[in-house]
Amino acid sequence: MMRKDDVLFMRLPSEMKARLAEAAKREMRTTSSLAVWILSKWLENNGFPAPKESEKASAPRKGKR
Repeated sequence: MMRKDDVLFMRLPSEMKARLAEAAKREMRTTSSLAVWILSKWLENNGFPAPKESEKASAPRKGKR
């Protein structure tokens, strides 16, 4: 499971937000977790794979320590 350590604010059409909320409800997820899953799948399917564990360890961390 990916650690959520950053924030992304975005504007989207109201009807899209409503459809996302309905889909999340049907999947028994939060809207946020469904959006992360959708984005993750799109990235993987379009040539942007998730970093390997070894690459994650060397990436700089953001936020408070």
